[in-house]
Amino acid sequence: KVRQESNKYGIQPLAREMLNVVDNFDRALSLKNENNNTLAEGVTLIQKEILSILEKFNIKKIEALGEEFNANYHQAMFEKETSDYQEGKVCEIVQEGYEFHDRLLRPVLVGVAKKKKNLEENNEEK
Repeated sequence: KVRQESNKYGIQPLAREMLNVVDNFDRALSLKNENNNTLAEGVTLIQKEILSILEKFNIKKIEALGEEFNANYHQAMFEKETSDYQEGKVCEIVQEGYEFHDRLLRPVLVGVAKKKKNLEENNEEK
């Protein structure tokens, strides 16, 4: 049993480090402009390759956007007034989270929707 656990979860430290690389690619891609299309395409290919490797080792991104907030998988960074999502739902992803087999590798850092106050409610509070 211990050996099975060791074989199954032995690469966890490596997996955690790889997630930082994926995050840096996300940041680089978000800064692209028209002059860097070739660079952006190359970075995109590298990112896809890394994500493919992670998936091969059963490291999967946790889908959170629009889901009910779950403290087992999500870490709330802020609440956001919005009418686009129901209260208590994840409305924004700050940083992706991942699972390794059936274990949490890193939680998703999220913004959680809260009910948008209307003008009448705001005036009553003053």
